[in-house]
Amino acid sequence: MKILHPLGIEGELSITNSEYAARFDLSPVSLGHILIMSENNESLYHMVSLSGTNEFLGEMESLIKTQFPLMSLLVYEDTLALGTKSKTGRVMFGLREYTDWLMVEWMDQGLSKFRVPFKLVDKTGNPELFSSRIQPRTELDWIHYNERLQIIGKRKDVPCSAERALAFQLEQTGFIPNELYTVFDYMGKAVVLNMYIDRKPQSETKEIIQCKLREKKIIERPIYTVSEQLRTDHPKALILHEPLTFCNTSLDKNAGACLPNLYEEYYAASIATPDIDMPSLN
Repeated sequence: MKILHPLGIEGELSITNSEYAARFDLSPVSLGHILIMSENNESLYHMVSLSGTNEFLGEMESLIKTQFPLMSLLVYEDTLALGTKSKTGRVMFGLREYTDWLMVEWMDQGLSKFRVPFKLVDKTGNPELFSSRIQPRTELDWIHYNERLQIIGKRKDVPCSAERALAFQLEQTGFIPNELYTVFDYMGKAVVLNMYIDRKPQSETKEIIQCKLREKKIIERPIYTVSEQLRTDHPKALILHEPLTFCNTSLDKNAGACLPNLYEEYYAASIATPDIDMPSLN
């Protein structure tokens, strides 16, 4: 089915599993694409209208023209719009209805998946509401939001909570276990990844150290009760909480796998092997 954008450009409208999706290629007027998804037909058309406003199109054009940042999150009262810029310069904006969970997940796209500062823009017209919505990340002392520049990112001078835990373990014990459980919250459920260190000798003086995934599971219990159970069941393993969604979703470097990288580095430091080769995840 066809759907008309306020710019006069025809898009594609599809309905799958009761979810509406409208796709627009704005190539005739810009380097942008728009994808709007909603479970509600009325809400979908509201977001289509929003994507045709001068204010929204100005934000899209700004992202197209800028070299930095390469991601922009626009926070409206009832809508979230996430824009990302590819290496070719094309911009894709996705729009969905606002939820607290989606707000956190899309902030984490930049903070842990792409690991770059990004533009975070208040479009609510209510500074207190906006502040409360970004608080789950700005309350972390290693994340900073520059209100004047509207840029949020990790602080270079403050380590994240996972790195602090690894550093504390190494400082206090001089030892990093070769098994690690990371736990984070996903919509009230605990996502648990069990990682381990694989050591492969390459010669008499050299070995490869690599973090590998043994198991990933989702447990329908609060993360703190799951963590306590893990400490009981696996007393020799290291148990870490990671508040950002994409830091430990996999070991894939394209999925924000900075935790496995940190684990390799601190484990290597703990065994103090003189010649270690660690596959880089960056």
